[in-house]
Amino acid sequence: MGERLAYLPSAGFCLLAALAWNWLRERQRTVALAALTAVVAAFGMRTMVRNQVGETI
Repeated sequence: MGERLAYLPSAGFCLLAALAWNWLRERQRTVALAALTAVVAAFGMRTMVRNQVGETI
């Protein structure tokens, strides 16, 4: 029921993240790519851990 209340703030967060990405990419491309790699790796590890939990159920 509360998903309808979280939709607009999450859209604003995504917009803010995109603006931050563009700002960082224009100024320091290497740092931006390193940050993107770190985020993708962190979410990948989180997915792997969560999949292991699902196998034990």
